[in-house]
Amino acid sequence: MFFNLMASKLVGYSDTYNSCYRKLSKDSRAFVNGLFRENIAATIFREIVLIALTVFTLPYKFILIIIETLIPSARNWTVAHGGEAGAVISLPKGFDVGGLGALGEYYASCSFGDALDQHIEECEKARLAKFSAYEYVDSHGVTREAYSDDGKTFYSSTDKLTEVGKSDDGGKTIRLN
Repeated sequence: MFFNLMASKLVGYSDTYNSCYRKLSKDSRAFVNGLFRENIAATIFREIVLIALTVFTLPYKFILIIIETLIPSARNWTVAHGGEAGAVISLPKGFDVGGLGALGEYYASCSFGDALDQHIEECEKARLAKFSAYEYVDSHGVTREAYSDDGKTFYSSTDKLTEVGKSDDGGKTIRLN
C-alpha cells in the first residue's frame, strides 16, 4: 500500500510539473531547462518508469475510487492517499505554488475514520428523515406513538422491528395488529 501511495504521488507530481511547465513562457521554460538538464536517455527511461508506475497503481486507485463513491465524505482522505487528484494540481495561468503548503496540511488532516463517521451519521439522518410520527390508542387506552416511512405500515420505533399496525388512509386510522 505504501509503495502504491508513493508511486501514485510520483506520477501525480510528474503530471503537475508537466502541467505547470506547459503554461510557462518561452523565457521561463529556457530557465527551467537550464536548471534541470537531463540527457535524452534519462528522459526516455524516466517516462517508461512513469508509464509502468501508472499501470501498476491502477488497481490501488480503483479501490480509492470505490471508497470515494461509497463514502463521499472520504473524498479528501482518498485524495491525500494517492487518489486520482492526489498530487495533480493544475495551476491556472498567473498563479504560483506559494499556497500549496497549506493545501497539503489540509489534506493531511483528513482521516478515514472521521469521514466514515460523518457518512454513517448522514445516512442515519437521511433514513430518519423519511419517518413520520403518528399517534394511536393501544388496546389498553394509552396514547402511543408509531412511526412510518410510507403511511401504510406503522412500527413502534424507526428501526422497524416491531410492527404495531396498518392504515389505508395515510395514518389517520391505524388498525392494530
